[in-house]
Amino acid sequence: MTYHAAVLLEWDHGRHCTLVELAWWNGIGGYGGKSNWVHDKLAKPAPALYDAMPPCMKGPWCSDRAEIRAFDVPAKTLEEFEAYLHKYSHEGHDARFLEPEVAQSADVCLSHRSQVDIMRALLNYVACNGDYVEESQNCQTFAADFFSYITSHQVQPFHPVCRVLYQSRVLSFLYGPPFQL
Repeated sequence: MTYHAAVLLEWDHGRHCTLVELAWWNGIGGYGGKSNWVHDKLAKPAPALYDAMPPCMKGPWCSDRAEIRAFDVPAKTLEEFEAYLHKYSHEGHDARFLEPEVAQSADVCLSHRSQVDIMRALLNYVACNGDYVEESQNCQTFAADFFSYITSHQVQPFHPVCRVLYQSRVLSFLYGPPFQL
């Protein structure tokens, strides 16, 4: 799966945007804090993100478990974020993106859409769907679910291959994990 998908949230406070993605559990810690969403990804000895992580998050990644990451990025608007994507899509030492594309854009339609509400929904989703399955539960299926949830636009994963086994899990944002006695 070559294409990665994420959702960018523009906040009304205008100080920054938040990028939300689903990926391998402990992936940032396992990769030494290297993330495409921070400018100092290739810093030596380590990016600031890695230095800020507690030791419990620094370990090998697990490719069959998922985590949801929310990065506050310095871009204040979609246009500023697209400039960031463009900056890191050129060939060279730190090319991160092959052909970045914003596939969808829409207003958030949720009544309860504060940062706390969004984080609760993300925790609900990953608690109900904590597996990472490259063919059917991956970054693209999550992005389709999350975008559909916050905008009420029913969308499919970006790449046709991911659409084959896709099953919407939008309702997982609404409900916490099953209660067990």
